[in-house]
Amino acid sequence: MELALSSFLDRIAGIAGVRPTLRPNLHLTAYFIGSVQAELTPVILSNVERIALELQAFALSPRIFEFRGKATHPSMIWLAFEQSVDFLKLHDRLRLALATFQNTGNSIQQPVPHITLARIRGGHDVRSEVVLPDQLPAALKVDRIGLWRTHSTPSGVRYERLSESRLRE
Repeated sequence: MELALSSFLDRIAGIAGVRPTLRPNLHLTAYFIGSVQAELTPVILSNVERIALELQAFALSPRIFEFRGKATHPSMIWLAFEQSVDFLKLHDRLRLALATFQNTGNSIQQPVPHITLARIRGGHDVRSEVVLPDQLPAALKVDRIGLWRTHSTPSGVRYERLSESRLRE
């Protein structure tokens, strides 16, 4: 999968208004907790590690490359995956364990498994310039979960991995 995504990211790198996700930042979002107080991090890390010990690794099948956001001016390019019982179980376990730490509402009832491949700057309609791949990559093996910290910078979003825990095989 990494090779297929790398080739697409290389192709869109020079298009005005498109900010491809840096390869180390590519990830599948299972649950978005939002901004939390730093002193809560150890408890959150402990909860994530416990969940990893409880759940088994699984695979997700890619469904479609797509533009996301407003229909007339999309703000992202995604690789969306087929919904799966295992992904929903992971999302629900994270939601139940982490919701008390949130200071923002997470109203997503049915999460869409996806990887954000690029962000599109406001005002740029790049749909005629970006050719989305028609061939989907192989299944994605989900065998670990992590907690990431987001940093907004002038050149785009950066992610810092705070932890990574392996799911059971």
